[in-house]
Amino acid sequence: MDYEFRLAGHSDIDFLTQATLSLHHLETLGMPNSLDLSSDSEQEIKSWLNQELDLETSLIFILSDKTTNIGFAHIKILPHPNKFTVYSHYGYIQSLWIDEKYRTGGLGKAALEFIENIFREQNIPYYELSFSSSNRNAEDFWQTMGVSIFAKQGRKFLD
Repeated sequence: MDYEFRLAGHSDIDFLTQATLSLHHLETLGMPNSLDLSSDSEQEIKSWLNQELDLETSLIFILSDKTTNIGFAHIKILPHPNKFTVYSHYGYIQSLWIDEKYRTGGLGKAALEFIENIFREQNIPYYELSFSSSNRNAEDFWQTMGVSIFAKQGRKFLD
């Protein structure tokens, strides 16, 4: 398959919003204590993505087969939150999503290689990411790509 990565723009908001909603659905499927979306969640996601597109520390890329958008990656370059390590910045993969129809062709690996090259070009020493504990496919993918799982998060709703 012939594919390309291009920097997303404000004209891509509708695709990015729908892809983000699809990712949210995938990440919360079968997950206990998942967060309910607000009635205006689609508009809030659009607003948030528009802001992210304007930030220097945030990059959003569209993956396409030159005619159809088939995925996206949202990465950030962030200052390290503390001074007791030797790192001043790190990368963060906010989102990596590929349409289900295209997930078996190695595009996830290609997207991650693309992301890692950007981080290397920016002298980023490491990156972090998060995914839902119920998303076994994501965990398998990230471990196959050499990512070490080092933290777990929990949630409890109070009555």
